[in-house]
Amino acid sequence: MTWKRWHIALVCSFICVAAATFIGISAANARTATFAPSVPLSDTQQQPSIGLSQITYNTVITVTSTDDPNDRLSETCYNTPGVGQTPVEPCTLRRALVEAGSLEGAELPVLIRFDIPVTDTGYVASVDAWKIDLRFQLPPVGPRGQTTVDGSTQPTGRSNGPRIIIKDGTFQVGAGGGGINRDDNIIRGLAFQNSDIQVGSDNNIIEDNWLGLSDNGRNVFQGTEDPRSVGNATIDVNNGNNNTVRNNVVTSGNGIDIQGNDNIVIGNFLGTRADGTIPKRPRQSLLPAGSRV
Repeated sequence: MTWKRWHIALVCSFICVAAATFIGISAANARTATFAPSVPLSDTQQQPSIGLSQITYNTVITVTSTDDPNDRLSETCYNTPGVGQTPVEPCTLRRALVEAGSLEGAELPVLIRFDIPVTDTGYVASVDAWKIDLRFQLPPVGPRGQTTVDGSTQPTGRSNGPRIIIKDGTFQVGAGGGGINRDDNIIRGLAFQNSDIQVGSDNNIIEDNWLGLSDNGRNVFQGTEDPRSVGNATIDVNNGNNNTVRNNVVTSGNGIDIQGNDNIVIGNFLGTRADGTIPKRPRQSLLPAGSRV
């Protein structure tokens, strides 16, 4: 396959269908993802979904809190794999990523799973999900590769959408120093608000995520009080090869942007609600050029 750059703008339903058809997505094979823990996907996909049972994880880190008290890179959850690092309770997403990013060799692959109680301050009872409202930018996800962050591992919560919502924190997947294998990461079953997924390595899987949707998946997430702002929500594969982007819902931002070879983009909803219908944009919002409403 020759080098290609695909950019899918989020516009009205007619243009979204046209763009989806261009990359091999149609209304027939687009679907709403299943978010129950470890449920195998069934679809006519070019590559099978990798279930947790198919990977032997040598390290498992369990996030138990939605808190984000600081931006320190010296705090971990359970172990001290890096020099100067100290385990601190509770286990937050940031601390889990710091710990996972320090693992290497036989300690990989690593699974970051979730088990957050309903007593947590980030629990959103109206949708039966947990929101991690980040105060600072997250460290890279998988700087040494082989890192899975799977929101569907949260054992309780809703079954019609991601149980873990991440607000104001871009996922930089496979970012890290040169010469280090940063491939083979999985980002699955998460909702992102005013947040992007940026992929900078090979052989990654981005699947069953929401980007740019409200908590209940029925509307566009409004980034600020300014009604023209809908926040960031882009899946951006930058010069990565053999990546799979499937069964995601991307509502605002710049959609899905692919640069690289032999990447697969299939089964995604673009510019829609979680159920595939068209959301109402905030009043006076700035629509992409060529949009129809």
